[in-house]
Amino acid sequence: MTGMSRLLFAAQGQREEAQREIDRAAPLSARSEVHSVRFNVALAAGRVHAAAARFPEAAESFHTALVEARHAGIYGAALDALGDSQSACRKGIRGTSSS
Repeated sequence: MTGMSRLLFAAQGQREEAQREIDRAAPLSARSEVHSVRFNVALAAGRVHAAAARFPEAAESFHTALVEARHAGIYGAALDALGDSQSACRKGIRGTSSS
């Protein structure tokens, strides 16, 4: 199984494993010159952070994903990142208003 597929699998419900994969993938992707690689890792990180209710980190990761998608010219993916970001923000606002 490739690193990216492990990362995406982990992001689907196993938060601790997903966070470990993000922690391993983020430094590697930061050194990559390929925007789509950096986009995919940032998007997965945002989803993991949002699932763990770490909304500031999620917003930062989604912003990074959006920037990388725009640089790579993958505008559909940029819209996905923006949608994920907005969804995470709404969840964060609802979660903090009910406390």
